[in-house]
Amino acid sequence: AAVRQGIVDKVERALSDPKVKSVVICGQNGVFCGGADIKEFGTNMSGPPLVPMIHAIEAANKPVVAAIEGSALGGGLELALGCHYRIAHSKARLGLPEVSLGLLPAAGGTQRLPRLIGSPAALHLITTGRHVAAAEALQLGIVDQVTDHNTVDIAVKFALSVEGRSLDVRRISTYPCPRPSDLDALFEGVMQKVRQSARGAIAPVACVQAVRAAATLPYTQGMEREKELMATLFTSGQARALQYCFFAQRAVGRWSMPGGARWDTSKPRPVHKAAVIG
Repeated sequence: AAVRQGIVDKVERALSDPKVKSVVICGQNGVFCGGADIKEFGTNMSGPPLVPMIHAIEAANKPVVAAIEGSALGGGLELALGCHYRIAHSKARLGLPEVSLGLLPAAGGTQRLPRLIGSPAALHLITTGRHVAAAEALQLGIVDQVTDHNTVDIAVKFALSVEGRSLDVRRISTYPCPRPSDLDALFEGVMQKVRQSARGAIAPVACVQAVRAAATLPYTQGMEREKELMATLFTSGQARALQYCFFAQRAVGRWSMPGGARWDTSKPRPVHKAAVIG
């Protein structure tokens, strides 16, 4: 919530200041944004919502450039897609991993990414949650430039160089989604493959449905469909179980005992029997 509020306040201030000609959004400590705080899920989220914040950035009348270092994952990548330009460090990684938590990218990710790189590539990334390196992101068309140098410095220079240019062609939500001639066959094939590999998981199926909305509906209606699908997933038992597993895996890597034993100093005991309860 604090991060979203900070972005909203700083962007509003920059856009209203006549001395500011361009805006660069960057992260801290070498990380652009790792996504939403999962601990906020299931609570009454405070602070400004993500979707209107990204829409406001995209609608800005000054160039907004994302300087991506470290990682841009989930809501972090969705934020970057709302910017007019994206510059990434060569070691950065980008992705929409929400499916691994039983969810889908619900801040426009399922609608903007297909419009930017096409449905086939977007389907693969969104249904698998795979992270891509900066070089692949450049090849796919997700970012505009990759650098080995200081990303923020390069982004600032770039932002100043595009001052005054029309931003109409840089707002991804206005792009028509590339429509392959075999659209129905494409989605039917992907859906069949996803159902086989998902083995009952509902989030990958919902991801396909959301991307299909991007390919067949205007942006506003596609966003409504994304919101509907997310509402179904958000309260599902599968999402709660996957998020519990997410936290449990990280807790295992931090356990310690009062006697000083820790996860990284204790020897495992041999397991002879195991049972599943539930």
